Amino acid sequence: MIKLNIATYNIHKGFSRFNRRMVMHELRDRLRELNADIVFLQEVQGENIRNVQRHKHYPVMPHHEFLAGQIWPYHAYGKNAVYTNGHHGNAVLSRYPISQWENLDISTHRFESRGLLHCEIDLSAADGLESVDNHATGANGGNRDAVQGARDAVWSFQTRSEQRRNTPDSPVSGGLPPDGVPAALSGLPRERPLAAPSALHSSPSGEQRISPDNCQQTLTKPALLHCFCVHLGLFKKGRKQQFGAIVARIKKVVPPDSPLIIAGDFNDWNNNASRLLEQELQLYEAFEVSQGKPALSYPVEMPMLRLDRIYVRGLSIHSAQIHAHYPWNKISDHAALSATLLV
Repeated sequence: MIKLNIATYNIHKGFSRFNRRMVMHELRDRLRELNADIVFLQEVQGENIRNVQRHKHYPVMPHHEFLAGQIWPYHAYGKNAVYTNGHHGNAVLSRYPISQWENLDISTHRFESRGLLHCEIDLSAADGLESVDNHATGANGGNRDAVQGARDAVWSFQTRSEQRRNTPDSPVSGGLPPDGVPAALSGLPRERPLAAPSALHSSPSGEQRISPDNCQQTLTKPALLHCFCVHLGLFKKGRKQQFGAIVARIKKVVPPDSPLIIAGDFNDWNNNASRLLEQELQLYEAFEVSQGKPALSYPVEMPMLRLDRIYVRGLSIHSAQIHAHYPWNKISDHAALSATLLV
């Protein structure tokens, strides 16, 4: 059994509530305290020329890269809203390899640019995953189990063509080269459309995706974790269409037996998401399972609305926690949510 720590946070473009202060450096420190293996972020500034000029110590690099640092070596950024001074969107930070990722445009009208960031995270390279058994016996959380030979697994992907929101000459990830991979991170995954379930399991020739001949041992852990980072619209009609797009996407490209996480800011005032996602995709919300209701997460200084969620399938929910106390209530206008899942 493996313990996986995750977190989701709407970071309000790096400013405190009502944009009183630039808080990127505090935000980075707080995120690291969560010790999350995977972080889902919304309202991530990929670029903002004006803020760089107006605010001392404002990060020049894209926010997801600034926050990731050396803690989360793998990350993906989905650019959604584009304007004169820059752009923002969603991001996923991970301690484990992101084998491939794609950002889909799920905007329902021209006044709100919304995206669905889909990442496949490779859990076979499990150097960083913490064993629950080791944790229970008092092993240091920094000591990680390794799956010998997992890195020798050969993956066979069949990609399908799909129109992307980002054009080839636009920065895919906050100023990165057109192929999405800077020279210093050439070993990281490149964005490409994800394959449908049938293609994910076998190559056109019928070969299995993981060949036993290329593995030193059988992988008992799930190979791929599908992660979706979302920030849905403010209007009910638009959200209904976006839920439909999410359900259709998952049914099309995610195998039914693959572990799955959807996290982010749902703007779902009346909690319509839980019933729909449970019925259509057998997803369960972490706080509903552990505490009976989704977390109150907005506004952070006096949370009254249950906007932020963590939905999972194929993973056990061990615990869930809301971070709305000091100093979290001085950073964003949303509370951060975290959960411990068992794989």
